[in-house]
Amino acid sequence: MSEKKTCYSPEELEVFKKIILHKLESAREELKIYEDVLSRELDADSDGTPYSAHIADVGSDAMEKEKANMIVSRQTKFISHLEAALKRIEKGTYGISKDCREEPKMLCNSCPLIQKERLMVVPHTQTCVQMKNLQKD
Repeated sequence: MSEKKTCYSPEELEVFKKIILHKLESAREELKIYEDVLSRELDADSDGTPYSAHIADVGSDAMEKEKANMIVSRQTKFISHLEAALKRIEKGTYGISKDCREEPKMLCNSCPLIQKERLMVVPHTQTCVQMKNLQKD
């Protein structure tokens, strides 16, 4: 009988690292785009005119600015999660469920490891699908 895996191999970690780095690059590019949009909107707001031509334009502008701010905030948080995942790879704890590290709950067949398929899609996750579903309840 084979012993249960408790960590991913260096080769597997390298695959995950490449996925994370790719997502990190894309997230930073998207963040830059929205920061540029916000910067241009701030520059446009300071053109010296006290009011927009139409009240509906003011509402639309405010809504677009709020949307861009929310996206910037979300992207910043996503980037920090990806960076934390890279640190876990360096420390050798990547892919180990934070909830099962000390005491495996055996909710999935890969416990304490998070399933590879999940890590491929959500590489910054720290929990398996089964644990995440329990946390929602």
